[in-house]
Amino acid sequence: METEQDSIRRFLDFAGYHQLFYDKWIKGYHFIFLGSEQYRQSNPYNYEDAYLSDEQLDWLRTKLKEGDRKRPTFIFLHQPLPDTVSGSFCLGK
Repeated sequence: METEQDSIRRFLDFAGYHQLFYDKWIKGYHFIFLGSEQYRQSNPYNYEDAYLSDEQLDWLRTKLKEGDRKRPTFIFLHQPLPDTVSGSFCLGK
């Protein structure tokens, strides 16, 4: 069975990234990309929901303070956050 770290490494290798979360500035606009750090392999209650570590959330807080407050910041995350859309769950947490 593929481990969680195998899944993450395969994604990073395919995408050419060094970590699951990063940011980019494009023409003065801030783009923030987040990535789930835990999957069902280590916690079956994650289902398909995103899991963001305290480290990633602290990084996000710091990044949100950067830039021009008059321009929007765009945040991307593939998986839903728990209890934010139909089909996401917080059971057992």
